[in-house]
Amino acid sequence: MSMKLLPVDLYNMQSWIMSDSDDFELDNNGRVLVNESVKQKALSISQDIMSASARMNMPKNTALALHVLKQTRSKDTVIMLNRFGHTISYDDAQRHITTELDKVDESIAILC
Repeated sequence: MSMKLLPVDLYNMQSWIMSDSDDFELDNNGRVLVNESVKQKALSISQDIMSASARMNMPKNTALALHVLKQTRSKDTVIMLNRFGHTISYDDAQRHITTELDKVDESIAILC
């Protein structure tokens, strides 16, 4: 899903920079075909650039905040990571969790 949110040119540029090959093929969507390691790094850096420049929350920003909250329960850590531009805000993370729990509650209500 996050791949669809990224401009093709941005992803391709990051892939070209990180790849040691001079010969590239493109997939059906015009994206450079690279090995999985380069693909994940290009995807990660491209999401950081989009988050910083377009001020839009990318899946990486949301996932990192939710993971840190789950593993550490540290509001301060999420706030710090958000100030560095790595995650969504603590309040947005809490809203996301609440929204997901509401969906679960609705599903359970339908089954009962």
